[in-house]
Amino acid sequence: LSNEDLEARAWFANRIEEAGFLVHDDEVGNLSGVLLCDNPGARTLLLGSHLDTVRNGGKYDGSVGVLVSLEILRTIRDAGIKLPFHLEPIDFTDEEGTWHSFFGSLGLVGDLTDASLNGATQDNSGFRAALFRAGIRPSEAYRARRSAENLLGYLELHIEQSERLERAGTQIGIVSSIVGRSAHHFIFYGEAAHAATTLLEKRRDALQGAAIFITEMHKMVQEEYPEGIVNCGNVHVEPGTFSIVPEQASLRVECRHPDEDVLAEIESRLIRLAQDCAKQYRLSVNVKTALRRPAARMDAGLRQMIEEACKTQHCSYAPILGYAGHDAQILSRITPAAMIFLPSHDGVSHN
Repeated sequence: LSNEDLEARAWFANRIEEAGFLVHDDEVGNLSGVLLCDNPGARTLLLGSHLDTVRNGGKYDGSVGVLVSLEILRTIRDAGIKLPFHLEPIDFTDEEGTWHSFFGSLGLVGDLTDASLNGATQDNSGFRAALFRAGIRPSEAYRARRSAENLLGYLELHIEQSERLERAGTQIGIVSSIVGRSAHHFIFYGEAAHAATTLLEKRRDALQGAAIFITEMHKMVQEEYPEGIVNCGNVHVEPGTFSIVPEQASLRVECRHPDEDVLAEIESRLIRLAQDCAKQYRLSVNVKTALRRPAARMDAGLRQMIEEACKTQHCSYAPILGYAGHDAQILSRITPAAMIFLPSHDGVSHN
């Protein structure tokens, strides 16, 4: 929803019009082109991804799926192919979560909450200004909801954002599921003291306990959960100065796994590990869950069709897990959804 994002949207709308297709934008800012079939009452197959990205995110993240979807429309139209359903390439609003993760796709499936629409973010005024800039009126957002009965499915092409496909020399990854994710705040409490005069063995250093926890959690997941991912993305220390032993260390930790039961097991073990690390250094620890998002299984029928297409085109392919979040996991709530991954050079993305 930045000025640059709006410029990209305008560019995409112009490309749709130049190609001779209808342009559609909805009440949450999703932008799409439409290729209608001869039956007005037919269902719609959505194709797409997102044009927005993080700062220095790379030119292929999201955008390749949107642009390829438009090229599919051109190819089908130019070849004179008649389909029994409508086709719609779509650019979803704020997939990355600059203001609200999956804002556009959540609006399309009808799962935006009142808190989301009223600006329950770190910067409410900035969020409202961004919506106004994009012409989005929160009171009208409910109108963006699509009926499941009118949708045939959703297909999303995306770069893998890892190096599994490139390492294996595989051309196509057929996503079996998008893994579940949970995020937590771990806050270690110790005691502030003079760093120069307090004996090392007498300190209750919150950061020391937190540091051991970070090291041990990576070791645990790497050794015992081969399909699991864990990350500490932020550490904040109080008082945060040279001469004072840290009284408080706050961590932002997330974990991911394709199996819901295993993800819950990892969460429980992380909490026990944090408690053990706190006890070792005479600390206390508090844990608050910030987010829990279930795994999303991709549709078996669509995956089979993609596999058959790979065989027909003599493309090498393999099943693969999607570890990052994608609009497909939101669309899968109301319609069959599938994803195709392309290899990423050196696995680099969001860089």
